[in-house]
Amino acid sequence: MLTIHITGWFVVVIMTCLGITHSDPKEAAAMGQKTDKIIGRAKQALGAMTGNEKMKREGQRQEDKGKLKGKLDSTIGKTQGALKNLKDKVDRS
Repeated sequence: MLTIHITGWFVVVIMTCLGITHSDPKEAAAMGQKTDKIIGRAKQALGAMTGNEKMKREGQRQEDKGKLKGKLDSTIGKTQGALKNLKDKVDRS
């Protein structure tokens, strides 16, 4: 049986070779969600090609994790924006 492991370090190596870096924490969080989505899709494709259902499921879970991270980051950003607006209103009064 062929076992293929795709991990985050692999994506980091590719990104480094392409000169893509992220020093901003928000950018790093966005890259985390993108990385999970990309790795998840790759695992699903490899699982489909090799007939490895476990890898396909693992890939789907990882892709879902990336999507959830994106939604969570968006919700946090909106909440922080609303709190800042509320603070500004309180400071003006």
